[in-house]
Amino acid sequence: MENKNYIDRFKKKALQRNLEENEIEACLNYQLILNSNGCPVVYDDLHLSKLVGYRINFLRRACYYQKSFYRHYEIPKKAGGTRLISEPLPSLKEIQRWIIDVILANVPVSKFAKAYKKNGSVFKHAFLHKSQEVVFALDIKDFFRNINEKMIFKMFSNFGYTNHLSGILCKLCSLENELAQGAPTSPIISNILLREFDNLIGNKVISMGGRYSRYADDLTFSGNFDFPFEEIVIEVENMLNDLGFSLNEAKTKKMPNYRRQMVTGVIVNEKVQISKKDRREIRQACHYIKNFGLKNHLEKIGETRRNYTNHLMGRINFGLQMNPHDEELKSYMSLLKDLI
Repeated sequence: MENKNYIDRFKKKALQRNLEENEIEACLNYQLILNSNGCPVVYDDLHLSKLVGYRINFLRRACYYQKSFYRHYEIPKKAGGTRLISEPLPSLKEIQRWIIDVILANVPVSKFAKAYKKNGSVFKHAFLHKSQEVVFALDIKDFFRNINEKMIFKMFSNFGYTNHLSGILCKLCSLENELAQGAPTSPIISNILLREFDNLIGNKVISMGGRYSRYADDLTFSGNFDFPFEEIVIEVENMLNDLGFSLNEAKTKKMPNYRRQMVTGVIVNEKVQISKKDRREIRQACHYIKNFGLKNHLEKIGETRRNYTNHLMGRINFGLQMNPHDEELKSYMSLLKDLI
């Protein structure tokens, strides 16, 4: 009844604005498709500009002069080298957050995806593979960079949006034909685009007695010694190639339980915990800070970052997420908190 009342009101308003019957039906059908996919109704870029609170000329500039709406900087990778971060300026970021909250947040992702979603975490990703005979890790090469505008356009189009609006939304969520590492929309889009892949691979692995989860570009499988990991790898590689991705073969690892098993930097052999190397580095840093002071410690290691203490606390907090009852890490956290 509520839906009928809405349709009646809509038709009345549309007729007052001199819309033809066929135009009214087209609008109602468009609404129906979007609503069935859990997406809000947006008719065109002018309508979008009113919804996000920015003028249409601003939206168009953000679409066609993308580089001007991002700032770029590099951060160090844990394994060495640097990663380029392209962060949208506050205005574009606000629009992207609207796209997340109003459109993307309503789109389901696979249960096998453990990053970039509510109740997802590194701990849940790692814990799933605890105490397994074999852990097999794969990595998708240049993950965000290989998600292009064609993929993003198709995603919005599949939601039910017009080609014109799908193109606008695509441009607002991309940077020079790829997902920007630093845009809030990028992680969620990656999960949506890999939903079918995750479900197909994950359900097949389960049916074969194994386990599977994905944390961003890290694919992790585990199971018994007789699980056909090599067969799964071939299938994964073929499916990823069809989607436009490839594996980083240098990061493929098969880890039996008589060796150290690592999942996204976390040990999972018998219990989930940070590596001995990470613990040793944290212990050493906190020892010097406690005995010689923070200033002397920073001078000794040649550290110039202003956020060094926060960085070290972040590493400790990561360890406490893996094991909240780790008394040693708790003591280090208390030491650093006293310095702030």
